[in-house]
Amino acid sequence: MNRATIALSMSLLLGLTFAIEAHAQSERRAGNSADSVPKYDIAEDCKAPNASTGLTAGLDQTISSCMDDERRALSELQRDWAKYKLSDRIECINETADTGADLRSYVELLTCIQMAQDAAE
Repeated sequence: MNRATIALSMSLLLGLTFAIEAHAQSERRAGNSADSVPKYDIAEDCKAPNASTGLTAGLDQTISSCMDDERRALSELQRDWAKYKLSDRIECINETADTGADLRSYVELLTCIQMAQDAAE
């Protein structure tokens, strides 16, 4: 082998090593963020979409019902979080974060995880 070939091989190896380490660090960060149920502001998340309708009749009941649903979903997520596959937790956290809004929902997160489990069966 000539020096140019050796230099090129070393460059490629170094670049590949860097890419693998960067990917591994990214996976570790994603895994760490999925170690526990994320924290969402359910009061704000239940009020925002309902308040923007301009309708006031039954608004308190709608918000209360939304918060009850979110609390039930949160309770189930907290109870079963460690039972869910890490890849499903990461995917669903990312999916609910990519809704394009600042609103997060435990109901949506739980539904996503349940759908992932059903798809795996």
